[in-house]
Amino acid sequence: MSWRGTKGGLAAAHSGHDVVMTPNPYTYFDYTYRTTPLEKVYSYDPAATEFTPSLAQHILGVQASMWTHIADTEKAIDFQLYPRLLALAEVAWTPQSLRDWNNFSSGVNRQYSRLLSLNIQFHDVNAPGTKLGAWQASDLTGDTPRQFTWEATPLLPRSGDVQVQVRRDDGGTRTYVRLVELLEDGKGIAQVTFPAPLHSHNDVNVGWLNVAQRKANSRYTMRVTLQGSRDGAVSGSVWIMEPRAKQKSVGP
Repeated sequence: MSWRGTKGGLAAAHSGHDVVMTPNPYTYFDYTYRTTPLEKVYSYDPAATEFTPSLAQHILGVQASMWTHIADTEKAIDFQLYPRLLALAEVAWTPQSLRDWNNFSSGVNRQYSRLLSLNIQFHDVNAPGTKLGAWQASDLTGDTPRQFTWEATPLLPRSGDVQVQVRRDDGGTRTYVRLVELLEDGKGIAQVTFPAPLHSHNDVNVGWLNVAQRKANSRYTMRVTLQGSRDGAVSGSVWIMEPRAKQKSVGP
């Protein structure tokens, strides 16, 4: 298994061993989409020029790696996997010379309705979002937790799941998102925690809050508990994303 880059797989092939290529820059799907966007996954060539034809015969295939201590719920895992898993599938069965990014990306767009019909959460690069609030690294002094509360009523027009993104914007080493809570008239009704901090390799945390029954005359606020580290903190922002509507028909 060649997972820290491609050198391990190349060395194994030179020794006559069969290999599965799963190099982290392309196939670690616990990495965020800023770090490993869909197009980067699609660009991966398991039998690159460093593999001669005789060495390439030792490549059995590719593998996606998904570490569930980073994404630890079904929705979060699906969000990290799709649509990047579709790109890696085509990497596995289509030679580099026959791949076409424009054709693939238009095909992926047609698959979104299928994923929606199967209730599979996916990353939608075109999904609109609204910035709820932000903080500066200087707001998080030392390693003492700090709470921020923002008005969210206008951004929650209906019942159902709400996707929340906590994004790293700039600054120091890391910030821990201890808790994100949704309050209805000051009373907590939903919450989500994130196992991984915001740092250079995990610059967006994604979670879902459920509004079981949206009350027309209630006030909704979002309370976020953040904690820096003794080595510093990062500035960031909180976004509420608008879900894509389900379509009636599912194309091929």
